Amino acid sequence: ELRDFIKALPAAGVEGSSFADAIFLRWAELDVQEAVAWGSAHGYALMAWWSWGKLDPEAALAAAAERKEMVNGAEALRGIAQINPERARRLMEKYPQFIMRGSLEGMAWGLTRSDPKAAAECSLRTVSAASDGIVSGWAYKDPRAALAWAQGVSSTAQRNRALRAVIGQFESTSPELAGAAIAAMPPGKTKHQLLTVHAGELARRDPAAGIACARDVPSPGLRAIALASVAGALAAEHPREALALLREEPRVQVDYGPYTTDAPPTQMDVLKAIGRSAPLDALAFTESLGPQATSARAVVFEAWSDADVTQASRWLAAQPAEKRDAACVESLVIHLTREGPDQDPEAAVRWSLSSSSGEGTPGLPNAFQAWHRQNPAAAREALDGPDVPESLRQQLSALLPP
Repeated sequence: ELRDFIKALPAAGVEGSSFADAIFLRWAELDVQEAVAWGSAHGYALMAWWSWGKLDPEAALAAAAERKEMVNGAEALRGIAQINPERARRLMEKYPQFIMRGSLEGMAWGLTRSDPKAAAECSLRTVSAASDGIVSGWAYKDPRAALAWAQGVSSTAQRNRALRAVIGQFESTSPELAGAAIAAMPPGKTKHQLLTVHAGELARRDPAAGIACARDVPSPGLRAIALASVAGALAAEHPREALALLREEPRVQVDYGPYTTDAPPTQMDVLKAIGRSAPLDALAFTESLGPQATSARAVVFEAWSDADVTQASRWLAAQPAEKRDAACVESLVIHLTREGPDQDPEAAVRWSLSSSSGEGTPGLPNAFQAWHRQNPAAAREALDGPDVPESLRQQLSALLPP
């Protein structure tokens, strides 16, 4: 029965969940050898060895050592380390070959309840999101202790990594500590990178302070990222201030390469957010973007359509036909074709046919098929109408069922 449960996990969408862990743990309690053998043959080896390690770590590690299964041994060690780190420490001395990322993560996790400092130090022995999360978790529970520890890490590289985790957590839960912690750091790339994130978070609470913080970043490339971060933070509630930043710092549209691992908002991200609240200002701004203007207008109009398709379509209808932007028309066609509360494929077809080419926009085939599914008679009648060129009529007719 447990085997059937395991087989059903992928279809249920809980393959990697704690529910799956609990099932395998119970299976291991009943027959660990069967659980490990079946798990190894069906892609669940790590879960099976993790369960064995929790229940009988000495036997699991001896078996892994005999079979020279390094990763499975590390996973068994992870299992016991999560619930009994002291016992795991003794086993690490006996089986040093299994000191790998998985076992170190388990040890760090197991220490979080009894010795958060030791857990944080252990987490620095391996590089992973889970390890950094242990440091962040300490910063959430005891921010000042975590910061004091991070500031005292002897290795510069490890200290910077610890400070990233601690200050990153501060931005969400202890914002009053983030600015002072960054200010206390010596000049360098890590400090400036943290400033780029801090500027955006600060702008959500105090726009003027966030802008000032971004402008104080000394590196030109990172200053551009900081201003993009601030513009992204301001876009929804302060769209005109965000547009002013885009005008001030055009480099927000470039690829930032090695400056940061967290992608800052791009110019298009900011324009999309502004398009929901100040679409006409955003559309006016796109005129200054040269080769990118067309794609930018499509992004803005799509955001406007998502926010208020009635107003967006009225504005577009009021534009002279010869000046009606094809990118905006196509964006509206796609929006009206998509399933949802605004779906109106008949309107989508008519908008597509209004394009200056006379052949419809690229979204016409999907719109016409959607209309035909909703109202076959009306769609076929429109297909025979005078507004549809013969070549287009043949193309659309071929999409319909016989």
